[in-house]
Amino acid sequence: MFRPILIAVFTLSLLCALLVSPAGARPEGVRTIAYGTHELQQFDLHAADDAESSAAVPAVIFVHGGGWQRGDKAAASHRAKAAHVTSLGYAFISVNYRLLPESDAEAQAQDVAAAIAYVMENAAALGVDASRIVLSGHSAGAHLAGLVATDESLLAQHGHSPASLAGVILLDGAAYDVEAQIAQADGRRADMYHAAFGTQPDRWRELSPTAHVGGKDAPVFLLLHVERAGAAAQAKALGAMLAAEGRDAEVVGVAGRGLRGHRDISARLGEADYPATPIVTNWLARIFTV
Repeated sequence: MFRPILIAVFTLSLLCALLVSPAGARPEGVRTIAYGTHELQQFDLHAADDAESSAAVPAVIFVHGGGWQRGDKAAASHRAKAAHVTSLGYAFISVNYRLLPESDAEAQAQDVAAAIAYVMENAAALGVDASRIVLSGHSAGAHLAGLVATDESLLAQHGHSPASLAGVILLDGAAYDVEAQIAQADGRRADMYHAAFGTQPDRWRELSPTAHVGGKDAPVFLLLHVERAGAAAQAKALGAMLAAEGRDAEVVGVAGRGLRGHRDISARLGEADYPATPIVTNWLARIFTV
């Protein structure tokens, strides 16, 4: 009777390992830059292919997932994304942030905002066009990216606003509505959410992107999801709320189911035969040419 449980636990552990495993040999043209004083307050800058040294290029800032407690900017699951984005002539910036239990979701969102502000304020030195920056994230990283892009107070601490972003891509995110996510969770998942967001409903709402969609500075959104419990509902709900506020928000379902689909939407994005790749490619081309 325990065999199915053991298989499920093994599968989940394997997927987590794949998501956070080191990328192996460091790609050429990658610089690690500190945006804060903590050892995790760093990002990797992947230079655009064939970019002229003096040319400022668009950039995609990516926030990794990992349940707010694990993950790394150089994980193997980012390799295809980074290679594809840079092949399009854009820079790819993969951000680390402080993790649970040392840091909660609020402090993590502050880290992401600080990284964005650093890129914007040092754009010339980084070879980035500050007016053409797209913020993206996967899973817990999608929550953090969504929160920074809707809660104006986070970037305002650095003298910026969500309107400074050209757009936002959220990949199969968790907890756009924290209260709804926690209501559906039990066991270890509930413990994870409580560690990230605390136990008070008022705080859950404060840390939910859905609670901040009324802000005047929300950028353009692309929300992708696979067939996974809660993911589609969360993406559709956030997209509908943004649209109701007059925002440009596109919600797209991508082939894939469960945890495997959840992994693939990050790890396979950028592969030529992965369904989300042309969706994101065309969306970026539209956003960066406006």
